[in-house]
Amino acid sequence: MTHKYFHYDKNYLLKQAQSEAQDHLLQTLIDLVKENYLALHNPLGLIDDAVEKVLDFRENDTLLFDEFYNDLAAIYRYKYGEVQLEFLWDGTSHFKKYSRDWETQFIKWTNEFCAYEPFIKAVFELTVFKTQMTRPELAQSRLKNFLFNHFNLKIYCYKGIVQKDQEFA
Repeated sequence: MTHKYFHYDKNYLLKQAQSEAQDHLLQTLIDLVKENYLALHNPLGLIDDAVEKVLDFRENDTLLFDEFYNDLAAIYRYKYGEVQLEFLWDGTSHFKKYSRDWETQFIKWTNEFCAYEPFIKAVFELTVFKTQMTRPELAQSRLKNFLFNHFNLKIYCYKGIVQKDQEFA
């Protein structure tokens, strides 16, 4: 990782914390989507083919969610990032604090997203109901659009993150 500025800049520490937590949090995302789906759509616990497939799904390959994770991490840095380190009075390191804060917010957002059926469908298309005929790019694109619509943001390669209402200002 190359540092352009002060290497104890909050955003560098936060980005490093997000990077180290990626695999764990993406597995958590899949588990939370499964739990929320079963709680919302199968409260009686009836077992049919689809529910059995959801319950039996165990895969640790989260590669298809990398872009989604990176976009969500960028949105978090945009919303909560600042360059000024804060004083921590409890003796923990900034890295641990930012890791803990990021994980808490990621889980909160994931639970929020699970209230929307298009989100659950896209995650399941990339995991539980993935077949060789499935084009993962379509589900990934729907996840990306879901994120941007949920937060009312747009990410550009050269301009960065922009509020949709300020897009052409």
